[in-house]
Amino acid sequence: MALDLEVKALVHARLKHSVALPGPFRLTPSSNTGISFGQFGGHALLTVFLSLAFVVLCGVLVARSGSSLVAGGFMLVAAGGLANAIDRMTHQGSVTDFLQVGSLFVCNVADIAISIGVLVVIVQVCTGRKVLR
Repeated sequence: MALDLEVKALVHARLKHSVALPGPFRLTPSSNTGISFGQFGGHALLTVFLSLAFVVLCGVLVARSGSSLVAGGFMLVAAGGLANAIDRMTHQGSVTDFLQVGSLFVCNVADIAISIGVLVVIVQVCTGRKVLR
């Protein structure tokens, strides 16, 4: 969470134009008022509320996790959601994005943490491991 907020502060302070990186990646300053591919865009209060509600839910799921790996996945989701909620509260409802992947999307460190956390939980479910106790 701290890494995400620090990188976003650097993006605001120093990244004014898009910069090419190796492969399909670019550093591109961007903001997004929606969640997950722009859903609920323009509804700042709703997106903050949904983010915080999901963080609380993840906290409950961490406590009920069947393994430390699953708990770690839920913690990544919670940390990313909280970082994006803080970003929204400090930037007029917008989340700062900066890592552009081809023409597909632009994301941030919190989004990556959320994605990895969800992937960890999905893999655990699909391999038949006990996710919750």
